[in-house]
Amino acid sequence: MSAIVLIFVCILLDKSVGENESTHSYHLSVLEKNTIICSATLITEKLAITIASCLHEKEINELFVLAGTRVLGVGGTKIKVDHVRRHDYFKPPRKSFDVTLIIIYSGVPISASIKPIKITSFGEDVELKPGQTANFTSWDPVKKTIKHVEMHKFGTLDCSWYRKENYTYDMACYGYEDEDGPCSNDAGGGLIINGRLVGIALSPLLCGKEHNPSLFVNIQYKVIYLYVEVNIRNMS
Repeated sequence: MSAIVLIFVCILLDKSVGENESTHSYHLSVLEKNTIICSATLITEKLAITIASCLHEKEINELFVLAGTRVLGVGGTKIKVDHVRRHDYFKPPRKSFDVTLIIIYSGVPISASIKPIKITSFGEDVELKPGQTANFTSWDPVKKTIKHVEMHKFGTLDCSWYRKENYTYDMACYGYEDEDGPCSNDAGGGLIINGRLVGIALSPLLCGKEHNPSLFVNIQYKVIYLYVEVNIRNMS
């Protein structure tokens, strides 16, 4: 039986960019045995969010969270995950509604290095216009630490043109001007604007290829937002 371990990795960015200890305290990594398979985002003490395709058909009977470590695989507190609740509309091989919630009934120990981030409000406070700048946390494949990636929103027509059959109406496209960008292990990670979670990175990611924006689940899409918000209220 496969064992999946969800690791809460709270790692500093390079101090030269002015980050502090709590900057990415919401960022999580999902592991199967000792291998990272995707990322996730802590949105409440008891809930994390990632893409459903990451955990689809995986054995999750031995699912845990490891909280409070700044270095991948070093230290931290392991906590059992109680349940995984994917969106009812997620029906592979369809690509839409690729979102799931990870539930930890006992909660994670909140601290300076482990803190949830709020989701964006539906139709409020964050307007996702073409050119809008967002922040994404991405694994540095050499240093094994989290790096900061600034991404820019593509318009709907451009997104559907570049990503064609992979694009569905509950998604948004973000890209970058250089070769930095999310790669395979970053799928499921959070896209942040003004301190709010607005998107979840989908797979496959294109690792910074020019003119090939990455796809994200759009948290502001009404059906996605209501799914997340209802579960947050039910768990509070």
